[in-house]
Amino acid sequence: MVMHILEPGGLSYDVEQQEIAAITPRPAFLPVLRMLEGMMEYKEATGTLVTSRWR
Repeated sequence: MVMHILEPGGLSYDVEQQEIAAITPRPAFLPVLRMLEGMMEYKEATGTLVTSRWR
């Protein structure tokens, strides 16, 4: 299921903090995932959502 939601290589994991740092969803899922609590999108990385606390 994750392979259908995220772009290839669209998961960034912080090994030191042991948490998902960011995701890059496919364009169809971007509006829905923007609504999740703890998600931020930076203008410099349009389409990449940075997570605040996913472990």
